[in-house]
Amino acid sequence: MKSVQLILASESAYRRELLSRLAVPFECQSSNIDEEEIKRKFTAQQFSPTQIAQGLALAKCQAVAKENKEATVIGSDQLVEWKGNILGKPHTIHA
Repeated sequence: MKSVQLILASESAYRRELLSRLAVPFECQSSNIDEEEIKRKFTAQQFSPTQIAQGLALAKCQAVAKENKEATVIGSDQLVEWKGNILGKPHTIHA
């Protein structure tokens, strides 16, 4: 039986920690997508924060899967929305 390569489409230490709890071998690979550009497009089309997070997760997954056709790829994203505004990553300062 052929083993399946599992890839987490993220370099996030938090996501790596969560997936490692399953005790299955996996590797992490950055998708190198422009998340801010995708957020702007989804926001301009008035998608909900949930839909934007799903779209980002899918884009990450597709980018990594394109380079790893035989692998199973997991894409994930999360957003924080406050008073109708999507906040940036914790290390990002927005005026």
